[in-house]
Amino acid sequence: MMLSTEKCRIPLVISTFFLSMVTGCFQESSDITTGQRRVSRADIPESDLVVQVNSGAVRETSSTSIRARSSAPSARVTLSTGPEATGDFLVEVFNLHPSSQPRILGVQGVSRTQNSACADDSALIVCAEARDSLGSPCAGSEDCAEGTTCIASSCEATERLNTCDQMNTVATESSTEFAITLPLSPCTSTIVEFAPEQTPTQAKFVVIGSTSSLGKLESALSAALDHDADFAVLLGENLDSADQSAVDGLEIRLNRTPIPVVFVASANANIIDEGDYALRLLGPHDFIFPWGPARFVTFFTGNHTVDELGLTRLDTFLRSYRRDTDSSPPVFSFTHTPPIDPNGVRNLGFTHRTQGARVLSLFNRYGANALFAGRINASDRTNFADLDLWITSAYDSVLENRREILLVSVDADGTYSIEPQTF
Repeated sequence: MMLSTEKCRIPLVISTFFLSMVTGCFQESSDITTGQRRVSRADIPESDLVVQVNSGAVRETSSTSIRARSSAPSARVTLSTGPEATGDFLVEVFNLHPSSQPRILGVQGVSRTQNSACADDSALIVCAEARDSLGSPCAGSEDCAEGTTCIASSCEATERLNTCDQMNTVATESSTEFAITLPLSPCTSTIVEFAPEQTPTQAKFVVIGSTSSLGKLESALSAALDHDADFAVLLGENLDSADQSAVDGLEIRLNRTPIPVVFVASANANIIDEGDYALRLLGPHDFIFPWGPARFVTFFTGNHTVDELGLTRLDTFLRSYRRDTDSSPPVFSFTHTPPIDPNGVRNLGFTHRTQGARVLSLFNRYGANALFAGRINASDRTNFADLDLWITSAYDSVLENRREILLVSVDADGTYSIEPQTF
């Protein structure tokens, strides 16, 4: 059940939104780098189980549990079992929005092509769709959703539909961490979502540029909380130094922040263990996610460029969120290095301006609204055709007293505002 995002649309109708989550609209493209793919997946042979976290990092595993960090305010976890799977399994996910609710989105059999030891070709049950169809009039089972059947001219539940309810929530100590247990069934793929029960009608987030120290970062995150933001985005240089202890210190501070934090890898993060350490702790660099009436794209430029695979992936992401009309959901993107530095003398954009121009052309081709970058210790705004480029720094290296974050508010109709805030 690995579908490309290339032609996927992200509608606002909530039932269709759930279906898009199940069928893979938010999965990363198949050419994603090995490192990013590896941190999002765990093979647990003791339980005959494979776990995949979309846009997140698997942090800890045991024969009966997994703990993962979500890279976005919501998450989806897929558990695919082999023929020997049995017993209860614990799934813990942190860095989620406090209003999240875990629920099973869908259940499907694992076929022989997916696992040579399995032979379950049962179709996907979209749980919400199946429940909604209960009691509907029917002339035959083909009129009923998968997981239900036609009995006495009415769609009624089958035994398979019970798999949509086989989940128990587990209490956690953090408002941004959620946990569930569910029984493992042989040769079954179960998709679990951690997200608000209803899609938020509005979105509010804070963009934080370079802080260059964890103490200054804490001040910026406190300012984000003062604005009642749904989540914060770090896209500047937020590490004290290029060593593992700096990443450890950053993670500790992010874990105690009562809102989710989207982390965009910087130059220092890319240096440590060739970038692998930050990947393992904080998750993939390239991913997309929806929140409320807006859509979001993050991509890696910690080495001050985008390679060809990254460019292909970015094209796929932006195409999946293509804005065909003015009423389409607004699209915001986050990265570390701006493709082109609007201050040419400073020259702190991509190493090669031609590559920067290629990236900007993608954003304009697919109608993205705004791109935020945080490498430069400055506050700039410029336009490239219809794209707004915002460069922000939480602390100005020259004007040490100037402290800034960007507050972005998106209304239900897709209109939005971007306001610099001092703190």
